[in-house]
Amino acid sequence: MGGKALKNTPLRRITAAEYAALSTRVLSIVGKYYRRAEIPSALHGKPDFGDLDVVVAGPTGQTFPNPTALPNTFGKLPPATHFLALEFRSKEVVHNGPVTSFELDEFQIDIVQATLENIDFAVAWMAWGDVGNIVGVVANRMGLMFGFDGLGMRVLSNRHVTRIGQVTLTQKFPEALKFLGYDYERWRKGFVGQEDAFEFLVSGAHFEPEMFLRENLSRNSKERSHKRPMFENFLKYVGGRFSMESEVAERSSKLESGDGNESAQDRLENLTPLQTTHRLRALEFFGKRAAYDLIIERDVVQANIKQRFLPAVENIRKVKALEQRPLGQFIASYKASKASVQIDEEELPRASGIASEVINSLGNWEKWVLSRTDERSIVRDMEEYYESMK
Repeated sequence: MGGKALKNTPLRRITAAEYAALSTRVLSIVGKYYRRAEIPSALHGKPDFGDLDVVVAGPTGQTFPNPTALPNTFGKLPPATHFLALEFRSKEVVHNGPVTSFELDEFQIDIVQATLENIDFAVAWMAWGDVGNIVGVVANRMGLMFGFDGLGMRVLSNRHVTRIGQVTLTQKFPEALKFLGYDYERWRKGFVGQEDAFEFLVSGAHFEPEMFLRENLSRNSKERSHKRPMFENFLKYVGGRFSMESEVAERSSKLESGDGNESAQDRLENLTPLQTTHRLRALEFFGKRAAYDLIIERDVVQANIKQRFLPAVENIRKVKALEQRPLGQFIASYKASKASVQIDEEELPRASGIASEVINSLGNWEKWVLSRTDERSIVRDMEEYYESMK
């Protein structure tokens, strides 16, 4: 995914013919260890390559005969990854999140871990160079997330300065692309060179040139532009095609604050009206309104639990002079003591309208707190538990 993860081994670029032969060879090896192994499509006519991406999912459990130890510099690797390092006879291995980079014949192989549920989306998102990354900027400006594992949305609450969760809208790539305003059939045919891909990207129904002014890019996108030549080339393409110095700059000055900034979208007040409209439309289009509301409701319920539980914690802290680590250890022990307590479901405040899905997602100690008639009973119970531990 970029060809620069391996720093201590000489690497080379290879021709398209070498790449095709190596792809077949690598898939025959990786396929022994994973149920799914796919190589994302490259731009048609690309003359040479700096790395080979293979997206994998579902380890088969296959073992390598008489596996040997790897150099300590490789770090601790999962079994399938360990076996691949042996198969490739790698001189260097670098593990970074879901990506493990291997040296093979002075060339970089990136094994990208996915799940059986999201691998099709992941392979499509990684296809045609940085097309997926660039569409992600458009999605971000719509208040959505478009990435490796699907099209999604942050769940936000007025009580928090950060998101409280996220909802996956779809893991079907054609659906996601269509919602974001792009022609899936055109995408599926692929692109001959970067400029062909750029023509597709600017054709989107929700694309606006000012999204790609550097000052409007998120920090992540700015960092990506420095690492990804195709992303950087697209910024230059947009700047040249749309007269960024005049027309677009004027339009950009009229943009509402918060656009294009991923961290800003972690607060409700930073969403623009247009982003809010797109988010509501997405929830309805993909049928995820109920899932979104459940996360909001769970957050409200947990706030209620915390409010009821906090007086007991403050009391035990003051009365028993517990602070920091000893207090934390005692609270953890107290919560664990409620794991086996039988909770009468009828005692829980179902009449208050709490969804059964939210109740079922709570820990037993949280249900116990909800079942108490008042906060004083929790205070007394915690004091009794403390005395019983002496």
